[in-house]
Order: sequence, then structure tokens, then C-alpha cells
Amino acid sequence: MDFVCPHPSCSKDFANASGLSRHKREVHPELVRNYTSSTASVTSDESSQLRNVRSRPPQEKRSRTICAECNAELHQQKDLLQHLKEVHQRSDIEIQIGHFNSTQGFDKWLSDVERKNTVRFVTDTGAAKTKQDWSRKYYYCSRSHSSDRQGTGRRAERVSIKSSYRCSSFVSAKFFEDGHVETKFCLQHSGHDIEPAKLPLDVEARELIASYIRDNQTNQWINDKLNKLYEDANDRNFFINRKDIANVRQKYQLHPGRLHEDDMQSVEEWIRRDRAAPDSNEWENFFAYRRASDPSGKDFRLGLMTEGQRDILRKYAHKGVAVDGTHNTTKYGFKLMTLLVLDDRQTGRPVAHFFCPEETTDDLHEFFVNIKERYGRPITTSAFMSDDASQMWTAWERAMGKEATADTKKLLCSWHVLKNWHENARLKIKDKEVQVEALTMIDMLTRISNKEQFRRSLEECEQYLIEKEQSDFLIYFRKHYTADADRLVQWAPSERTDAPFNTNMALERFHRHLKQNYLLQSENRRMDFTIFALVQAASMTCRASLVQMSRSEVGFRQRVTHNRHRRAEEKYKDKLDVVRKVPDHPFWMVQSRTNKDKFYAVEFIKECACDVNVKCRYCSVCFDEFQCDCPDAVKAGISCAHIHAVQMKINQEPATNPRARLTASSSASSLQSEVQSEVADEAAVETAYETAEEATAEVVTGAAFEAASQPISEDADAAATGVVQAPHWRRDCTAMLQLLQGRVALMSNEDGIQFMAALQALADRTTPVLPARVSLHPRPDASNAHALPQRLSTRTEKLRKRKAEKSRKTCRPSEVSTRAAPSDSEVDPDDDEFVPTKQKSLLHSHQNLRIKK
Repeated sequence: MDFVCPHPSCSKDFANASGLSRHKREVHPELVRNYTSSTASVTSDESSQLRNVRSRPPQEKRSRTICAECNAELHQQKDLLQHLKEVHQRSDIEIQIGHFNSTQGFDKWLSDVERKNTVRFVTDTGAAKTKQDWSRKYYYCSRSHSSDRQGTGRRAERVSIKSSYRCSSFVSAKFFEDGHVETKFCLQHSGHDIEPAKLPLDVEARELIASYIRDNQTNQWINDKLNKLYEDANDRNFFINRKDIANVRQKYQLHPGRLHEDDMQSVEEWIRRDRAAPDSNEWENFFAYRRASDPSGKDFRLGLMTEGQRDILRKYAHKGVAVDGTHNTTKYGFKLMTLLVLDDRQTGRPVAHFFCPEETTDDLHEFFVNIKERYGRPITTSAFMSDDASQMWTAWERAMGKEATADTKKLLCSWHVLKNWHENARLKIKDKEVQVEALTMIDMLTRISNKEQFRRSLEECEQYLIEKEQSDFLIYFRKHYTADADRLVQWAPSERTDAPFNTNMALERFHRHLKQNYLLQSENRRMDFTIFALVQAASMTCRASLVQMSRSEVGFRQRVTHNRHRRAEEKYKDKLDVVRKVPDHPFWMVQSRTNKDKFYAVEFIKECACDVNVKCRYCSVCFDEFQCDCPDAVKAGISCAHIHAVQMKINQEPATNPRARLTASSSASSLQSEVQSEVADEAAVETAYETAEEATAEVVTGAAFEAASQPISEDADAAATGVVQAPHWRRDCTAMLQLLQGRVALMSNEDGIQFMAALQALADRTTPVLPARVSLHPRPDASNAHALPQRLSTRTEKLRKRKAEKSRKTCRPSEVSTRAAPSDSEVDPDDDEFVPTKQKSLLHSHQNLRIKK
């Protein structure tokens, strides 16, 4: 093909197209471009068009310099500026010149220009070295051109910040060898609006975010910090969000814990470095590692326990341990198992972690065996807390051995037990009203610490299910929770009043803290990052425990104890006469705060040897010293208001302080063994019973409690002194009968009849040689027991009365139930000391059911 100049007066031939183009530019520039105001178009010679067609695909034919106003294709930036001035009458567009003595001065000027004019200048390539003693760098507006983002179509296309046109704003800089800089620039824009939210972050903001990330600050903390620093809506940094922080993290490769691009290779590098650490003192943080068989993480196992966690376990494992698992800590679907103990301030401290695909007995056994090896011997603990999964206790018993676990109490988390009850009740009880009532009654079972009251409430609950013909739920309830005596003691609060905890909330709180503050609320995390987070959390656990002990900080349970002390001061400070001491025994009867006819028994258990800093800061009482049968005492590690009232009574009357002088035979549980060891002949036993009968033969009335608190009469004491050779036993026995008399006096007549009948039957079986000598009290006539006033203040009656008033109907007398089952929103006056927790998903479900109805 011949390349001939199209000019009429020239017609010169060229060997190729480039030569022809060079000739036209130098000799015939009018043939290269021709602007016309009417069409605003550009004409090119035919050879140039032919060259473009042959060298480019049809979709790439258009030039990058396109006018946003009329889509005219232009050659260079200066042509665009001229076109905007002449065709579109943009008189504000002008090219300016600047001089700077140094590169630093130019950079500072460019940064100030970007901030003041709400613009970002970007460059495609570095400075190009020329033949002269300078190099050029070209900057253009970040909103220019189109996005070259290519997707797979699996996600919706994101809105681009590009304008699809060439913006008129630019900066062209010449950098000379002697250091000075010459610039040409235009700061007027075209093709887009001034929108600071669509600009990229400046270098200063990116460096600031990167410094926060290097300091291990969370994305939420960084976002809150930047929101306080930048409050001007015209500034791009005002619109920083968590996505910008993630982009900076990716740009600067600030991924904590990432030692290799492949996740599993990075985990192996973690283990290799841990084993090769020079300061490890032969201690390895990781154990039971098993490599994943495929990229999805199948068959992966890994345990973690630092040396500091081992020391915490050795110090506090005797009090009790808790174990639980959680999901969504990595992108592989592993379960993270955590073992936790309670320190001196009843604060949960995680001491070991284990990743496994499923929560099986074999996996848990491997976890516990490695813990035992690091502990140095089988762990002997007083309590083992878990959820309702039996494999946890099975694996613990197998790993530690029968001998070490013989005296360990297996405890179930009360929250998980309630959760199972509610889930099964919704499936098995179709009647919503019956379901609400049944759930309310069984919820109360987890709050009753008195054994006799618990037994009665359990019988009432089962009887109610029988009356309502809810056999499916009753069979489930009996099979899994009440039929087996060993199973019953695992969740019944009356059987574990001395347990260090009654729920696994300390573990749940740690898992939530790990996910929110260390894993940054993301479930799609690599394993190496989760390992890094656990190592950081373990370090902070050891440090927090030391700081809390050294600074004598108040823990959560201690704050609740202080709250109970303030309640006790409000009620009992000026009325300590309602706190009655049983003579010669560590028992007190304390009047209820809201019900004057109800009393709670407080018993001194042992003298506490805890640090003074973990006790109540007001009265120095310890939760481990006393035991109360009120519902609030069910909470582990907390002294109820009645215990504080007893301590206030002791402070007022120091002679009644049982500490440092209580012997093993002084408690109620050891009276029977003391009687058998010190009284040998039947004559002494007979005389003692006669004395006890004379001292307690009065009729049970409202004044019986007053008599129970008085000392033994001198006549009765003198009458038995010459016969009985063990006078202190006689006093103990008589005082115990007085205590029983006082408790019977506080019961209702119906309950008192049942209690005395049972006690009489027990006395007949235990003392067959003197059956006629055991006479407790004259028995009230039970023939008119049905005429006793019914307790119309129960929650069930109140709910039904309220419902009847709303519907303007009256309940029949047969519909009135005498079952007492207070809810969280309406607490029975007898249980006024119970402060319910916010468990709306479980305990408040009856409210949702009423709304649905």
C-alpha cells in the first residue's frame, strides 16, 4: 500500500504510515485536526484512520481524551482545555505556573491544594527521565476515565467513582537535578461534581490508619477515633468507614499472624517458631497438632495453652472448672473448646483452647489428656461445669481417672438447662396457655435453694402437667432430669448451694469478647489470625489477673454483693431485732424484706480464709462463710441481703460471732453423730428427751418463735444436770428442737401439719427404744384444714384476674389455682430478694406468647 500525502500541492510518497503522519504534522498540520464550532468534531486523515482500524480492536478505537459535554474525541489534555474554552465557553479554565525550591516543598503544596480544592491527583507511571537534566511527572484527577474493574458476575457490580471522561484538572511537574521543581497545573474540573465522599484517602490519613493498625487497635476503635478527628463534611476523611480501614490493612499488608499466604502453611510456621523460640524454656504453647487433610481444614486439630495459663490453672483448678465450645471463630467451621477457672475474685480466666471439627468424646478426651500432662498430674477439682452434653463429663472422667474425679461434682449450666426445657416445651406442649404456665413453673425450679420447698414445687409442676394431660413433655422431663437421682443433683440448686458457679456465663462472655474485640466481628477469618488473637487474649488474661489482684479491683460478683449490702442497710440497719440468733448454734432467722410473715434461715458454714480484698468492702462478709435458703442465694459467689443483715447483727453483738470458735460438731449436720458418740446409756437419752419435751411442750402459736430465741430455762437445766453426763449435748439437742419449733411456727398450718407428721415418723424410726418419749408439739386438728384461707396472692391468680378484668368476665372458683409461680416481671412477695437477670429469650418467652395470641 502506498502512503501518499493528500495535500494537493505535495503528493509526496512515504514507505510507511508513520512517515506520512510525521510529514503531515510538520508540513501540513491543517490535515491532522480541524475544529469546527458547529459540529464540535475532529477530522483526521484517511491513513491515520486506517492505521487505527488495523492496530486496535473496534471497541478501543476511541481516544482517552473525551469531552464530557459533547463526547468529542481529542488528542491531548491541552486540546481538551482549548476545546472547553472555545466551544463550551469555560472562561474559568486557566493554566498556571508554579516554582518550588525543593521536592518537599512541591509535595506540601500538592497536599494543600488537594485538601483546599477537594481533589486527588494520581499518576499512572513514575517520573520519566529525559535527555536533559530534568524528569517529568504527570498527575491527573482521580475522577478521570472509566473503571477497568473486571468481575466474574457472581456479585452485583459496584458503582464506580470514575466519571468515564477526562477531567480538565491536572498537574505537570518537572523535577530538576539541582532540586527545584517547575509545574504547570489547572485546578478547574469538568465532567463531574465536587463530591468529597468519592475521593480516595490521602497519604496522611492512610499512614494514620496504618499506625493504629500496627498498634493492634480494632477497626471499631479506629473508626470512632477518626470520626472524632475529622468533623468537616467537606473533607474526604469525614466519610471514612470500616471498608476504608480494611483497604488500608490490605494495601500495607498489615495482617497480624499471617506468616504465609497459604493459611495452613502459616499455621505450621506458627508451630515451628514456637518450638524454636529461644526463650520458651522448653515450654510449647501448642499441642495435639494434626495437619489438615485438604484445603477445607478437614481432620484439623490444634490445642493452645501458654505457660501463664498453666500457672493460673494450677492455682485455681481446685475451686472448679468449666468447659464449653463456640462456633464461627474461623472460616472452616471448627469448634473452639475452652477450659476456664475462677480466680479469687470470682472472675473467669480461660486456661486452655482446642480446635476440633466436632464436639466428640474422643476429641475432648485428647484435649483433657494434654491438659493433664501440662498440669503435671490429674486435676482434682470440686466442681465440673458444662452444658447438657454428656460427652464432656465422660471425656473428663476418662482423662483424669476415677480416683481424681470421685469427689468432683458434675454440674449443669442452669442457662442451658432452661434453654432445653423451653425448646422442648414449644415442641411438645401445643396449648399456648398451658405452655406459658408450665414454663413459668419449671423456671422457678432453678431458683429454689431450700430442699423441702424444691421438692414441693417439683411435685406441683409434675401434677400440673398430669392434670393438663401433657404426657409427652412430662415423660421427657422425668427421663432426662428427675428420674435419676444423680442427674437431679446436677441441676437442682438445692443440691449445689456451695458450687462456685451455677451458669457458664463467664465462658460465654469470654467467647463474645474474643469475637468482638479480637476477631473484629468477622466469621470469615483465617486460622492463623484466630491463633494470633488467642495468643494475645491469653497474654492479656494473665496480665489482667495480676493487675486485678495487685490493684484490689472490684469484680462483677463483688459489685453485686455491695448492692446486696445496701439493700440490707435500707431494711435492717435500724431493725436488727428481726434478725434472731438461735442460742449456742450458728443459725439466724431473718425476716423477709417485704413479707413480715416469712423468715429465711442463715447458717454459718465455715470461717473464710480469703483475701480481705475479695470480701464485702462494707462489712467484710464473705460469700463462702454463710448459707441462706432465699432465692437470691442461688447465685454463686454472692452474699444475699439476709447474710449482710446477719453480719450487721454480729457487728452489733460481737459475742454472737461464730468465727474462730466453731467446732465441727456445732453445725446441724453433725448433731446426730455427736449424740451417738457422747451419750451411751439409755437412761441419759431418756432424761434428755424428757427435758427437751418439758422445754418445748407449748402449743405452736405465733409467739413460738419468740420462745425459740430465748435461753433454756434454769430449772430444766438444773433438773437434768445430775443425770446427764453430757450437758453440752443436752443444750445442743434442746436448741435444735427449739429451732424446729421456730421454723414450724413460721409455716402455714397445712405445711406445719405435714412437717410435724414427717418429723414424728422419722423420730419413731430412729429411736425405737423410746417411741413414746418423742413428743414434739400438740398436733393441730387437721379436720378443718380445708377451711384455711387460700393464698390468693400468687402469680397465677393475678394473671387470671387481670385477664378476666380485661375481658369483663369472672373466673369460676374451680379455676383459681393455688400454685405459686412468680414471673420475672411480677415477683412474689415471698421471693422479693430474687433479682432476675435479662433472659428474654427464655424466661420472658411467655410475654411473646401472649402477644401472639
